[in-house]
Amino acid sequence: MGALYYIEQLLFTIVMALLSGYIIYIYVNTFLTSESETQNNSKVMWCSYVIWQALAILEAINLPNYITLIINVLFVYIICDRYKGKRFKKCFLTFIYISIWLLTELLIGYIFIAINLNLSKFELIGSLISKLLLYSLVKVLCVIFRLENIKTLPDFQSIVLLIIPVGSIFVSYNSFMISGDGYQPGHVLRSFASLVMLLIINFVMFKVYIKLVEFYDFKNKALAYKQQLEMYSKNMEEKNNFIKEFRKMRHDFKNQLIYLSELCKDRNNSQLSSIINAMLEKSSFDQIMISQTDNPAIDSIVNFKYALANSNSISFDYNCNVPVALKCEDVDLCIILGNLLDNAIEANLNNAVINKYIRLVIEYNNNNLIISCNNSYKGQIKRNSDGKITTIKESALIHGIGLESIESTVNKYHGFLDIYFDESNFIVDIILYNI
Repeated sequence: MGALYYIEQLLFTIVMALLSGYIIYIYVNTFLTSESETQNNSKVMWCSYVIWQALAILEAINLPNYITLIINVLFVYIICDRYKGKRFKKCFLTFIYISIWLLTELLIGYIFIAINLNLSKFELIGSLISKLLLYSLVKVLCVIFRLENIKTLPDFQSIVLLIIPVGSIFVSYNSFMISGDGYQPGHVLRSFASLVMLLIINFVMFKVYIKLVEFYDFKNKALAYKQQLEMYSKNMEEKNNFIKEFRKMRHDFKNQLIYLSELCKDRNNSQLSSIINAMLEKSSFDQIMISQTDNPAIDSIVNFKYALANSNSISFDYNCNVPVALKCEDVDLCIILGNLLDNAIEANLNNAVINKYIRLVIEYNNNNLIISCNNSYKGQIKRNSDGKITTIKESALIHGIGLESIESTVNKYHGFLDIYFDESNFIVDIILYNI
């Protein structure tokens, strides 16, 4: 009978440990994107977490409560760190999860105390109930915020938001320890109410996090729309200049035709041939407007950047085959093309670059928009802690958002972004699906 009891307890513990792993798996896969990693490393990570949960439930390792709490925090963060995203985002998600987990454990503990149940005798039952409660809360969290795009806030705001879940963990832990040392029904009831309030605060804080993300998204889009309007304004200016140039050329052309007519009458073939050749060598309309797709976003950006590249003696090869109307928003095209060409022109302004060139190809194939930008490059590539390319300029707040803005826009369409560079070339390939 004793052996059967221990077998049942062991099986129950394994189930609880697996449930713990499943809950954290649902959580991180809802709010983080999986990193490309080897399958063996992934198995080791999850097996280690499940084993630790089993040991903690069985209390096989006698550790102080705060050490157990710290180990749980580290485990959850290590799991989050296997996914894509900035470290502050992973820290925020880690502490939100630990805060909710700890609050559910303590809430069940207070309920057992309030109804005079022996915690040590019904520990496994309490563990099951707390896990089911945690699972329910995580599922609610995932359902409510599944459609939200959880991104990373600026570092300062992320640090400030971390105060709530970290403070909740600290307050709830100390509240439970104080109530346990001096048990009084009134204290337990107030502590229980405080923990419920902390749980609500953490849910609200998660919503605040998303609203702040939406605010910064709106702010970035407003900046992008401003840039788009500036591009349209520049494009209209270029068109007005083109019209003026065209009128001047038409006036000159009329006078030249009169002169050619006189030469024809005089049969001065050599002079006639010389003038015709001179007219053919003059700037053509195509040199003023390189992009003529009738897509306003593409034409305005490409023509303006083309003129800017020409003014800096940068060779600009351009090939575009797209329909006039695309499903993606004009502002998103402006963000992608504007930042691509800005980065390409900026790279060519380096005095170390000898053969200055930009090659831009835009194609539409099987409802997919394919953009490839290849430019000459010479210099250093700087990466941040997440391996992303960043600016090497001092004003990183202004210049460091180019590739990040492109990536964010590509992700909006569930697209593909690939960056390749060597000592002299920088290539960015983009695919936007079902455009």
